Amino acid sequence: MDKQVAGQSLLGWIELIKNPMLHKAVKSLSIEDQIFISYIVKECRTQRELSKIYKVDP
Repeated sequence: MDKQVAGQSLLGWIELIKNPMLHKAVKSLSIEDQIFISYIVKECRTQRELSKIYKVDP
């Protein structure tokens, strides 16, 4: 996958994982969990920001 294309979507970074076991593990997660992890890994969201997105107390 082209890195520029992968960078355009929230989940694109997952396709760039080079470790096959890690890639498989992340892909086996639910889409909701992949999105949650993407907020942390790709967008560097904080716990406070995520609590607002998911409407929960930090």
